[in-house]
Amino acid sequence: MSKFKIRRRYPNSFSGFEETEHNIDTREELVQIDWVKDMINNPNHHSLAIDKEDGGYDRPHSLMTVTHYDEEYGGCKLHWVVGYIWGDDIDDLELPEWTTMVGDHKEGCPQKKWQHDKCNCGFR
Repeated sequence: MSKFKIRRRYPNSFSGFEETEHNIDTREELVQIDWVKDMINNPNHHSLAIDKEDGGYDRPHSLMTVTHYDEEYGGCKLHWVVGYIWGDDIDDLELPEWTTMVGDHKEGCPQKKWQHDKCNCGFR
C-alpha cells in the first residue's frame, strides 16, 4: 500500500473532467504526475506547498501551487489549491507549509489590489 493518495482538485464551476487519483510514496513520484508536471512547467510557478494541519485518511491535506513570486515586492505570492493528499506522514513529501510562502504586499505591488485584511484567500 502506498503512503499517500492524491486527487486532483477542480473548481466547483468546472465540469466534464475525469477525476484522477494516484498512489504515491515520494515527492519524486508526485512531481512525475502529468498534471503536477504541467503546473511546475508554468513560467509563473514558484513551488508546490501543502497544508500540514492534521489530515490523516479522514481529512486530506491541500496541495497548492505557489505562483507569481517577486522579490522586488517583498515576495508577493499567490497560491491555489490544486489537489488533495491523504496520508499520515506528510513531512515525508518534503513540501513547505503554505503559510510560510504567503507574505504581505508592499506598496506598489501589482497584486496589492487583491489584498484583504482578514481573509484566507492567499492574496495577503
